[in-house]
Amino acid sequence: MRRHRLAAAVALAATVLAGCGPSQDELVERAVQDAAAALAAEPFAFELGLEAAQDGLDALGDALGAIGPILASGAVSGVADGPRLSLTLSLLGLDVLEVRSLGEEELFVRLDLGRFAALTAGAGGFDAAAADSIAAQLRAAGVEDAVSDAIVASVEGGWIAVVGERPTTEADGSAALGRALAGVLRAAQVTRSFGELDEDVPAEALLDVSLAPRAALDAVLGALVGLDSLTAVDDGERLPGSVLLADGRLRTVTIDLAQPVGELIEQDVAAGAYVLRLDVVAPDRVVSVEAPEVVSRLTIAQLERAVALLAGAGAP
Repeated sequence: MRRHRLAAAVALAATVLAGCGPSQDELVERAVQDAAAALAAEPFAFELGLEAAQDGLDALGDALGAIGPILASGAVSGVADGPRLSLTLSLLGLDVLEVRSLGEEELFVRLDLGRFAALTAGAGGFDAAAADSIAAQLRAAGVEDAVSDAIVASVEGGWIAVVGERPTTEADGSAALGRALAGVLRAAQVTRSFGELDEDVPAEALLDVSLAPRAALDAVLGALVGLDSLTAVDDGERLPGSVLLADGRLRTVTIDLAQPVGELIEQDVAAGAYVLRLDVVAPDRVVSVEAPEVVSRLTIAQLERAVALLAGAGAP
């Protein structure tokens, strides 16, 4: 009799304990935290850009003039693989700024404003005469020839290497960028989830989130450049968005920019008209970051002197 009572008690306790497992909300929170941690621990690539219909782009052009379509076309892509880091800014489909770091005392920079100027200003928008004019203005401001030549070479699409110890908060570029994106996730409050997350094997889940933009920006600036918080006060502003998780990793983040864009162009904007989308590429598809072929090398001290001279004379 005692054995039967003991077996019944054990069965009841097991049933009660099974019902006390983590809730779906707790599993969602844990999955977001795990995905954030994975970003700082493994290689990944990403693409960030604005999604908008043609009528939305037209509205930006009407409100902001020629700068509207240029801003809307902006996209940032990158690769983070341990100390190797690559970032690219594209405008109007052109890679106008590329930065690479291999974790050493060289930072590789390419500022291809020549093709961009030619595209926006039409044929002849940037040619040899324009390059000579920039060089002459730099030298007139007192910038040494080596720096002037390097700047012109970069504007024309050549890679320059900046040599010397750089102030940084993180030697591992992948970890810094991963922490930046992890901070964005932490600034996103989950409001609804679609799909089930099992305690042992996380499946794909789409989460509706409410993002605090200032907290997200603080997280990014703090992780990448060590800047302090922009504000100690939460103004309560939230932007709707979504987070897609799969196999324990972050795959996509979207943020609906209808409210800030509407305020910018002073128009009523429908939800979903302007969406900022971040796609994260799986580690097995990450392309290695390699050192480019450079046309010139400068020291940080040379650049600092040039910046001081241009600040005093007014940049060309």
